[in-house]
Amino acid sequence: MARDNIPEYSATASANTVVADVNIDEGCAPSGINNAIREVMAALKDVDTGATTLTSPAFTSSTSASIKTATVKHTNDTTSMTIATNGGVTFSQVPSFPDNTVETADVQDNAITLAKMAGLTRGSIIYGNANGDPTELAVGTGVLTGNGTDLSFAGAASSSTGFFLNALQKNIAARTGGVDIVVDALLDESGIAVIDEAGYVSGTLTLSTAGTTHPDPAMTSNTAPSPYVASAQYTGGSSSGFFYRAWLSNSGYFDNYTSTTQWIQLDIGSAKVATAYKMATSITGTYNTTSHTFTGSNSADGSNSTTLATNSSASNTFRSFSNSTAFRYYRINATGNGGFGTGQVWQNNALQTTKSYPFNIETVSYATGSVKTSVTVGVYATTTGSENLNTTLKALVSRDGGSNYTTSSTLSLKTTTPDGKKYFQADDVDISGIASGTNLKLKIVVTNNTCTALHGWVLDWS
Repeated sequence: MARDNIPEYSATASANTVVADVNIDEGCAPSGINNAIREVMAALKDVDTGATTLTSPAFTSSTSASIKTATVKHTNDTTSMTIATNGGVTFSQVPSFPDNTVETADVQDNAITLAKMAGLTRGSIIYGNANGDPTELAVGTGVLTGNGTDLSFAGAASSSTGFFLNALQKNIAARTGGVDIVVDALLDESGIAVIDEAGYVSGTLTLSTAGTTHPDPAMTSNTAPSPYVASAQYTGGSSSGFFYRAWLSNSGYFDNYTSTTQWIQLDIGSAKVATAYKMATSITGTYNTTSHTFTGSNSADGSNSTTLATNSSASNTFRSFSNSTAFRYYRINATGNGGFGTGQVWQNNALQTTKSYPFNIETVSYATGSVKTSVTVGVYATTTGSENLNTTLKALVSRDGGSNYTTSSTLSLKTTTPDGKKYFQADDVDISGIASGTNLKLKIVVTNNTCTALHGWVLDWS
């Protein structure tokens, strides 16, 4: 063998008689020794540059800027890892790394799956402890709560809710089993309906009656009784200036015979929400205004008016319509007549507005078992839109069964339903400053006719 490189050298000294075809056997020419040394040096350089690959080198210690090898093995010839031509490394065993050798940046995003995490006790959760380290919170009973620092399980929060019946149903007590209910038709602020959630009946507490008729009492002149003022579009007739006769009065009728399109107006003194009107038949029963509109405005001249109803005949009964806007001036506008020349005969016309009452409602007392320092309250209602929260619509809470109350100052609108109902809520109402006790009670107070219906309430504590 020519022994051209180190892997071809023999571990048996006597077998190495040539070096790259240079004879170094016994009796060789002196020049062969020089040439052989040069060949050995060239072979060593090929190893240094990587031109020649060593078969299986072993190192006690090695320092190198670059080691080229396809496999790395233990001294017992077991392959520890292989290196592919593209640089990919495959380990034959799971490698062990010393502490602090794998940094956060070394771990790819979303690389650690649930399957790779250590197991947990069923129902427990992971949260940060006082040292900022992840720790296990064992499963508990009740509600998961926080104190601003740590998490814990606590007893479930308690709450009471109620829904109210129509205020005019006098048999509420019987229908709810007599659960501490008082009904007085909402004629004063003592209110209605103390209802416990154990016996409530679903429904709505209506805070308005059928309506108030205007004028009331009957008119005796164009400006009496106060605050009513009657007026009309007058172009001719036998009752010149007696406009009030067109409205409820005891003084005959008002006629106007020279124009088909005319109007009569009633100023009711202040803006109110009208919900019905009556365009009555004439005193003769024959000269009736036929087609007409009923409008509301807040200007005496009728400008910027809103049409509330349109009809084609007279009627001695009130006709209802949908309206939630308050007006001061209301008109009947004639667009046709029933045979009195080209005009109309007007008599006993009237309108109705909603009539609401201020009220307060108290729930029954709820035994809490321990002294509470804060609660959450909610009010579900239909309002006029003019409510002043915490003033004309407010929630009060007692913790001594109703002897002492504190008024929430944080009631605010949380949501409005598609049909216009509103839910107001006050969170964490502080009741620590009132007389102590373990009997919570909620009172809802409405003034200035800002609420037309109450649909429910919430009293919540923990």
